[in-house]
Amino acid sequence: MALVKCEECGKEISSEAESCPSCGAKPEKMGLFRKIFIGLLVLIVISFMMKESKPPSVKQSDEISIPSVEAQEAKKKREEEQAKQISILLRISALREEMKNPPSFELVEAINLENGTLCVTYRGTNGFGGVVTDSKAINSDAKIIPYAAACNGKSGDDVTHLKKYLKKL
Repeated sequence: MALVKCEECGKEISSEAESCPSCGAKPEKMGLFRKIFIGLLVLIVISFMMKESKPPSVKQSDEISIPSVEAQEAKKKREEEQAKQISILLRISALREEMKNPPSFELVEAINLENGTLCVTYRGTNGFGGVVTDSKAINSDAKIIPYAAACNGKSGDDVTHLKKYLKKL
């Protein structure tokens, strides 16, 4: 014998009581048919969930796909491009951190030359609070080299679009 709440008044009554002593409402009893139906429904739902969560099995060895040579080359090229972009961002970030007021750094232009030299034009505040524009050349070893000799009259890939990632560094 267990105590259950009356659905009408909310008072506790015996599970075997024919009616609630407070309000007279008859408790709803779950019949055997209803218990079996709910049990089967629960089993069906659980078996469906387990069936959906199983990984697909490989039926034949020829269904295993091996990336094509072109796909492997494309992946390698993407990885190299990402590594190059990270190198560029790190060099620009190092330049920003050398400023007197790093938060004032604003990238105006960044050109990556064939030899790996990065030609950067940027704005920032100087020690007196004035906004100045300056240009620096940074080689692949992250050393600042003379801008005029390294960058004047040379062309390369414009990587200025990477400035959106600088705020995250």
